[in-house]
Amino acid sequence: GSAPVYLNSDGARVLTNTDIKSIVDPIGNETGQLVYADADGNKTFTATGNKKYWANLEGDIIED
Repeated sequence: GSAPVYLNSDGARVLTNTDIKSIVDPIGNETGQLVYADADGNKTFTATGNKKYWANLEGDIIED
């Protein structure tokens, strides 16, 4: 079976629920979802009060 994957404080993927989901790009024919950045910069599926993940966040370094 499958299990949700989370990120620990070191950014490693773990199976223990840390409340920070490990969100990756869809594979093959999978349908993706919009991803947002929370106040801590973590990826989330929750839109309320969060910026789209691809949007420039304060402190981002932008290159041409």
